[in-house]
Amino acid sequence: MSLRWASTWNGLHRELATIGFAVEKAGRGGRLLDLEAGRPVPLGRVATSMVRLEERLGSYELSPAVVARDARELERREVGIAERVEILRAQPELVFERLAETRSVWSAAEVEREVRSTLGVRSGHEALVQRATEAAVGASLALDRDAYTLERVVVEERAVFEAAATLVGRHREIALRAPDAGLDAQQLAAYAPSGR
Repeated sequence: MSLRWASTWNGLHRELATIGFAVEKAGRGGRLLDLEAGRPVPLGRVATSMVRLEERLGSYELSPAVVARDARELERREVGIAERVEILRAQPELVFERLAETRSVWSAAEVEREVRSTLGVRSGHEALVQRATEAAVGASLALDRDAYTLERVVVEERAVFEAAATLVGRHREIALRAPDAGLDAQQLAAYAPSGR
């Protein structure tokens, strides 16, 4: 395949689209993209480069086929994120599983960071992230303005504190009894006066 016949980016993109390909920038160079399979082919494999194409056609112009592909991918990703948001809204405890592994109280920022991680979203999608974060925070207990926990964590901590209080309440003095015939040789030796 030769790309030497094109005189404009628009013409090149139009002709390549008829056979299911597009040219796109990749790093400092470019590549030919198989739009059906999504496989990139370096421009060098078709005896050209992005530098040569830009020398002949001017500054790179985005391919309408690549724009359409990116829009479809963004829409598919948005639908996937929206589906995961609905799962988190129905099961907000999923957000707290990892948080609860290391501590029992979290800030709103930590809850949002975990929501983003659970959704697989680093940035953007603010409205979706906010919906999932609100569901998670709504399922938690607000300890103060920026501290959240789960009811089960409070119940578990309360049980631990009650057990500790019970142990402290069982304080009793240890009474040593005088040695008698019921002791074995090792115990008698322990009671024997030391030869110091």
